[in-house]
Amino acid sequence: MKKEKILIIEDELDLLDLLDFNLTRKGFVTAGALDGSEGLAKAEAFRPDLVILDLMLPGLDGWEVCRRLKEKRKDIKVLMLTAKCMPEDKVKGLETGADDYMTKPFSVKELVIRAEKLLAEKRQKDLHRTVIHEISNRITTLGAYSRLMEGSEDGNTAKKYMQSVCRQVDSTEELIHEAGVILGDESATLQPVALDVREVLNVAAEAYRDAALRNGVEIRTEAGGPVEAFTDRYALKQIIFNLTGNAVKYARPFGAVELSVKRQDGRVLVTIKDNGIGIPAADLPYVFNHGFRASNAAGAAKGSGFGLYIVKVLCERLGSAINVKSVEGEGTGFTVELPDFDTKHAV
Repeated sequence: MKKEKILIIEDELDLLDLLDFNLTRKGFVTAGALDGSEGLAKAEAFRPDLVILDLMLPGLDGWEVCRRLKEKRKDIKVLMLTAKCMPEDKVKGLETGADDYMTKPFSVKELVIRAEKLLAEKRQKDLHRTVIHEISNRITTLGAYSRLMEGSEDGNTAKKYMQSVCRQVDSTEELIHEAGVILGDESATLQPVALDVREVLNVAAEAYRDAALRNGVEIRTEAGGPVEAFTDRYALKQIIFNLTGNAVKYARPFGAVELSVKRQDGRVLVTIKDNGIGIPAADLPYVFNHGFRASNAAGAAKGSGFGLYIVKVLCERLGSAINVKSVEGEGTGFTVELPDFDTKHAV
């Protein structure tokens, strides 16, 4: 479960408690330390996303603590606090790697706002790294298939490798398109069109059938006529593929994944559910966080922590709601609400 962590290194106990109270109330997980050495030890064990660091500490001062923190983890954010207001102190703090600087006395409300801003910057950088990692993985897979195809003397085998290459190319193009949407690329605009949702579900079922069969999992889709929604084709495909892949990954061996669609109250409801390990109730508020991993998933297959985050962002961009229902030990179901084509175009 991904909850952002803040370490407060401050030798004034009253101030440490005040900051701890306000940051905990905002939903952060916090830890405190009263000197630099304790702070470095806590940082090693606690793995914070942000450190609020007093400059004037007993023993190791804030500059040295900041330098050592950044030496070990360049991605960690540091907000430095000081009673000094000399420009050279601020410059030295920034030179040692501090990301922001506040002079005492300060407004706790402003500190919380600055902390949230630094964490938002970190999330965006983490997201960029994840996108690059995902694309790199797919390019590596493309290279592997290409080399296998090059070395194959059997025409049928080579054709299968070529089909795999084509699927990977299509998948990578879609990821780049959706990454542009997520990262705010204005050129990656969504283009709603009328499309048959059942057809997209069937494509997803076919794409994941081999992976499901390897675990003895059955993918079930409903028979029936077209169910049209008005939405972006690439975004919907990415949403359904991510949810289907997630369901296949966490379904029980010899279990089932069900993909269904229906009209209800002027909306099109798309549901993907599995009979897997389920998600603990305490984890459900964080299921769409970037980097989320359920607390009961230690022995389950690992993913990038990117898939459900993409689903949530794309649903928000589409103006669509997504709901999750889960019972630990029984399974999980995700339902996406899309505009019905007929309702969207009713006169």
